[in-house]
Amino acid sequence: MRKLLSLLLIVVSINSYAQFNRLTIDFAPSFIEKSQLTITGSGNGYSISFKGVGFKEDGSVPDSFAVKLERFMSKYKFQHLSSITVIEEKKVVNGDTVIIESIKAGVDGIDVFGELINNDHTRKTFAFWSPREHTENHQLIEVLFGIAHACFTNKSTINYLGKLEKYF
Repeated sequence: MRKLLSLLLIVVSINSYAQFNRLTIDFAPSFIEKSQLTITGSGNGYSISFKGVGFKEDGSVPDSFAVKLERFMSKYKFQHLSSITVIEEKKVVNGDTVIIESIKAGVDGIDVFGELINNDHTRKTFAFWSPREHTENHQLIEVLFGIAHACFTNKSTINYLGKLEKYF
């Protein structure tokens, strides 16, 4: 009975407390429209939204995928490894260098930009260009596509996911 109660408390705590507030991923592929995937935490777990030109779909993230995502993000190295910077305008504000405008270009691939907002409202950002297989960024994409395929059913969303996956 004690083991059952302990297991129940673990499951309830997973369901009732999201480890982060919001994860937003912007996909900018070379030859198809841009899109945005947002996973938002609440007291009831995580919800997911995916939108782009011609589609928008919302859903709930299954607990098994939420746990996998939380584990992955807790170990993720937030880095900026994006495509080639063509033009960048910077200025110094209060002693810090701030990028005002940045134009990046790649030949054939995809830029991925992400922001994680923790429950304490701290922000972590990352960016990468067409990740190679077996890298941490490629593993992140695999986790995100696993969640997307489990959550989305609309034909337009699935069609776009298929096109987007070809970039990875």
